Parts: sequence; structure tokens; C-alpha cells
Amino acid sequence: MGAGTAFAASWHDIPTLSTGGAKFHHGEYAWHPAGEDHGAFEWKGQLQDAGPR
Repeated sequence: MGAGTAFAASWHDIPTLSTGGAKFHHGEYAWHPAGEDHGAFEWKGQLQDAGPR
């Protein structure tokens, strides 16, 4: 069980993603195996308005 918990808590970096008006940075993702947190893909980060105005 400890190994599964360690795996579920293993976060990996996402490079900064941007478009003409928004930027997603400091992103991370994790895979949760089946049977833990409903077996899900989870992501987190900061979404920022990147427009000049």
C-alpha cells in the first residue's frame, strides 16, 4: 500500500503552455492507479491572463 501511495503522490512537471491570451505555468500532473482516487489523471498549475490589456 505504501508504494501505491507514493506513486499516487508522484507529481511531474508540465512545461509552460501559452496561447495569444492565456498562459498555464507551474503545471504538474499525476496518474492515480485504478483503485486509488478513482484511478484518475490529475493536474494543477497557474492560469494567467497573458493579454497586453
